[in-house]
Amino acid sequence: MPTLEERVTRLEADMEEQKRLRAGQDGDLSDISQKLRAQDQLLKAPAQTQSEHTATLAQHT
Repeated sequence: MPTLEERVTRLEADMEEQKRLRAGQDGDLSDISQKLRAQDQLLKAPAQTQSEHTATLAQHT
């Protein structure tokens, strides 16, 4: 059976690993959010352009 000191040492190592994994996860989520924002802008751009073109055509008729 491991000693208390060995158990604490293993627990500390596990906590450091969890900390590293959480930091990586935060970075991944940030990248995903940034990509989703860019895709959202790309999807909205044609609607904005069409709206502007419709307004211009309405002025000419």
